[in-house]
Amino acid sequence: MSRELCLIIFPDGLQGESLQDYVYNVAFFVCTYMIPLACMAVSYARMGNRLWGQQMIGEETPALRKCRKNKQKVVKMFVFVIVIFGICWLPYHVYFIYSY
Repeated sequence: MSRELCLIIFPDGLQGESLQDYVYNVAFFVCTYMIPLACMAVSYARMGNRLWGQQMIGEETPALRKCRKNKQKVVKMFVFVIVIFGICWLPYHVYFIYSY
């Protein structure tokens, strides 16, 4: 039984020793973590501002109060999604950048 191993060999050295490997990992980190995280944060912040920051029209009734609470729950969910994305993917990216 034979096993195959796949390694990336950069022109200036093996994986973990190569400057090109480091640049690749930093670019990968920016493209697959920082840019999506920033886009999510900006988009969700704009939506959250719109949902949370609206003033009630007319007098506050129990139905309007409930609607406002539901909108606030959605905004809290936005924050939760961003935090979970950041927590789950950061160790993966830090490992490859740190392993250089």
